Amino acid sequence: MCSFDWFRARRSPSAFSSARSADGDKRVKMSAGTAVRESIAAIRAAGATPHAVAIALDRQEKATEDGADVPHSAVQYVRNALGLEVVAIATLDDLLQYLSSRANDELRAHREGVLAYRARYGAS
Repeated sequence: MCSFDWFRARRSPSAFSSARSADGDKRVKMSAGTAVRESIAAIRAAGATPHAVAIALDRQEKATEDGADVPHSAVQYVRNALGLEVVAIATLDDLLQYLSSRANDELRAHREGVLAYRARYGAS
């Protein structure tokens, strides 16, 4: 069985790449930050079992299914439908709190844009 120390997801046309570590274990890193399902399929195809997904920012946004927004978030989908834990370094709430607490007007000016994003894409 393969062991994975990590995988990285980011939006990119580079698809998937793999390498072997010094101990012979196969490591896979993923591209395409919006393609968790495809990443999981690639991990399983490599003979490994995915256990969790790590993301930099949980945007707390609606998931989409067949091109339509659904009321649950993308993170809730991964947890409920795929059965994987999702660990986020920060959330949209954290970002808004940071933008609100800065004395710097330049940073605080971005708060309205982030609030508009949440109003449009935020999960209920």
